[in-house]
Amino acid sequence: MAEAGQCLGRSVRSPSATVLVQISAALCILAAFTLNQLGKADQKSLGYLVLNAAGSGALSEIAVAQHQWGFTMLEGVWCVVSLVSLLHSRVGR
Repeated sequence: MAEAGQCLGRSVRSPSATVLVQISAALCILAAFTLNQLGKADQKSLGYLVLNAAGSGALSEIAVAQHQWGFTMLEGVWCVVSLVSLLHSRVGR
């Protein structure tokens, strides 16, 4: 019989904090995309831009720490574009 915390001879661990941040950040980006596709959030809306900036910023930091350079470039540019758009939308008010 397998002991508690084991499944088929492998230890079962709870997700690490990094994995939880990755999932949360991805959900931010996916929420913004979904809301936009459903016509519930404009691409220049505060919520859309904040979700994109927060999600891509967190994912780019993790990518840098894990030396995933292609993913760093993708998420880093995504974050910068979101932040610049956010700045322009707030300054233009």
